[in-house]
Amino acid sequence: MQIVRRRASILVALCGIAALLGGCVLGHDVSTDEPVELRCRPVMSPGMRGTQTTGQMSSGFDQLFPTETNIGLWAYSLPRDKQWEIFSPDAEQFLSEATFTHNEQDGLWYPASRVEWKYANSLTILAYAPREQEVSFDKKRGIIIEGYDSEEKHNIDLMYTDFLADLRCENNRQGVYLPFYHALAAVDVKIATTLTIDSSVVIRGIYLEQIAVEGDFFSHPDPAWYPADEKQTITLYTNEAEGWALPQNNGEIVAGSTRYLIPQSGATRIVVVADVMQGGMITPEQRFVTDDVVFFWEPGRHYTYSLNITTKSLQIEEPNPEEHK
Repeated sequence: MQIVRRRASILVALCGIAALLGGCVLGHDVSTDEPVELRCRPVMSPGMRGTQTTGQMSSGFDQLFPTETNIGLWAYSLPRDKQWEIFSPDAEQFLSEATFTHNEQDGLWYPASRVEWKYANSLTILAYAPREQEVSFDKKRGIIIEGYDSEEKHNIDLMYTDFLADLRCENNRQGVYLPFYHALAAVDVKIATTLTIDSSVVIRGIYLEQIAVEGDFFSHPDPAWYPADEKQTITLYTNEAEGWALPQNNGEIVAGSTRYLIPQSGATRIVVVADVMQGGMITPEQRFVTDDVVFFWEPGRHYTYSLNITTKSLQIEEPNPEEHK
């Protein structure tokens, strides 16, 4: 018993000496407990074309995050020995929809002012982009978007992250890795014709009927959209001045037609308005309509519809969506 007490006394004495020299805490060296500046390394998931600009890249995510896009970020703090899954009701708010922007010098995203992340606390982070969107947050349902109008914002690629739980500062000294997923579905159209240059087609407009353009989104526990019941016709492409000439552009994505739409299922008819030129005669604004096309658009997938047009008909091939890896 005396030997045990003597060893304990020696240990206490040694720690006391170490504390005077530079600090000693059982289990780790406090000299490494300096706060870390919070900044982020965002990347985009595969599955859609995106802006290929300078940025950060990581295994499994094949697209660079667009440097012109700002990020909205929430962060909650817990003592590092408590897990988010169990103690999330007790978590304290660390950041509320803070804006992170790209820094050209190191390629990371920073908040407007320096944020220090202390060793004693773990963080759970959730983010979305672009920051300009109207978004709210809930600990149980994640990112919430109500009344989103994809017709009004058809050129906006809405993105979100999963909960990044129980992050520790010593593991994120090079910036928090933020893998973003695409919340919307992307829809493109390709058109080809068997007509020759002497008998050609100029596309003036492409439209989809019976599409829901408004809906609500919840990112957790599974990303889900709830489209509104009201449906309308949307414009995939229109250019009355110049149009899209075939066969010069056979098999190419119709210029300007990429649109981000609310994921949904249903049936649509694709309408193409075109000028048909044959034998020196022009039939302007001829209307071609497909039969009902059943679709199942899922979040983060890219659908390209291929059409073949003649002077009398319009045929469609089912799209093969590009899926996330």
